[in-house]
Amino acid sequence: MAAGRTLVTGQIAARPDDALDDARRMGLDLTEADLNPDAGLWPWHASAVRAMQLAMTQWRIASTMERVVTTGLDYAAAAIAWSAAGIEMTPDLFEEIQVIERGCLRAYREQIK
Repeated sequence: MAAGRTLVTGQIAARPDDALDDARRMGLDLTEADLNPDAGLWPWHASAVRAMQLAMTQWRIASTMERVVTTGLDYAAAAIAWSAAGIEMTPDLFEEIQVIERGCLRAYREQIK
């Protein structure tokens, strides 16, 4: 999720509290010592972050009289971007993209509070 927050805010923040949970969700067996906030992007996340960057203009939004709310990626539109870039979507890659997407959505919601 931290990658999603970074994509939305443009800032690398200190390690979020849910980083260990994110790692476990992605099948990574990490400890607190492994999570160095100064390490930047881990190489095994590069494909998912690149795919997410390609889809960053493909958000579904809902609008009310008061505001516009980002609700999630339009997967059909994002799939066109991924296909055009030659990215082969796999279940593992899609799962990583969804983790990043949740981080983006959280950051978007924090901005409108």
